[in-house]
Amino acid sequence: MDTFNPLGFYSPQFAANIRERTDVLCLTAVYKSIIPDLSPYRREPQGASPSHVFTVNGKEYTTPMTNRTAAFLLCLCFTCPAHAHSDIDDRIGEVNRRIAEQPEDSATYVRRAYLRAEHGEWQKAFADLDRATELSGRPDTMAFDRALLLHRWSRHGGDAGLQHRALRQVNRFLAIRPEDGDAFLLRARLHRDLERKESALADYTQSIAITEDPRADLFIEQAEMLDEMGREEEAVKVLQQSIGRLGVAALPVVRTAIRLEVRRGRADAALRWFERLPPMLKILPNELMLKGDLLREAGHPEQARRIYCEVLERLAGFSSWRRRQPAFADLEPDLSERLDRPCATASVQFAP
Repeated sequence: MDTFNPLGFYSPQFAANIRERTDVLCLTAVYKSIIPDLSPYRREPQGASPSHVFTVNGKEYTTPMTNRTAAFLLCLCFTCPAHAHSDIDDRIGEVNRRIAEQPEDSATYVRRAYLRAEHGEWQKAFADLDRATELSGRPDTMAFDRALLLHRWSRHGGDAGLQHRALRQVNRFLAIRPEDGDAFLLRARLHRDLERKESALADYTQSIAITEDPRADLFIEQAEMLDEMGREEEAVKVLQQSIGRLGVAALPVVRTAIRLEVRRGRADAALRWFERLPPMLKILPNELMLKGDLLREAGHPEQARRIYCEVLERLAGFSSWRRRQPAFADLEPDLSERLDRPCATASVQFAP
């Protein structure tokens, strides 16, 4: 299986290669839609699917959608705080020192609760939330954090009853904060996990409606649920309507739409979505390879061949070391399978 990353790279080793493309890296602002949890204690739900797999011309591709990838890209573009790379035990130790200095600060206990949850120490995490609730005297407002951690615990091997407990907590929170879009998003994900699809769709819709700056994952998750329910046209419509609100942050939506159209056997429609990718991304070898495969699947073999030759030209401009990196290592043999005759202009040639 090939891995197609929207920014064209897959591993820290490749970072040095792509770093020179500052214009591409700084497009990572689009990833705000899939990084709801860069900080372990930021009060936003998480849970977007880690990757999407789709097939073009008999070949499987996966599009990463992970918070880890997004955080890594942002760290390349900007200077990340040192703690972003430190061991989680060190971060917990830092919070412990703050608690020793300010033992009545409820927010610090909440912070440690999220860190302990990240560490898999669920009981200790909820003990910290209990202490934070005691200090703050606001059990209803703390209900969101409790619901979020219960949801995460249920996704990390906890029992099914955790989702019902989380649902009760988020309902409690929404009773006092009915305007909170993140709470509706969390409840939508809980309903989704509990197979209550119509309720989930309603909460996704409400979250999108009341969130001033919605992330792409709201639209993507709603569209994917509609697609699973056999409502494909509605799914595509949701993605189309999201473009105006998301602007440059719509990249994950475009990739999702390509995947949905390919699944439906509509390569021409997938190509139209491909053209919505930012120009800087459309020229990357991996993206060009995908375009070639879409063209071939749509019945345009000569156009596909021209794109494959363009990929060869771009690879020819790379150093041999760079071509061996995980992002590009499979492109050359794959191209040799696709080309029935040598390219006239490519500096790197492969025998068909």
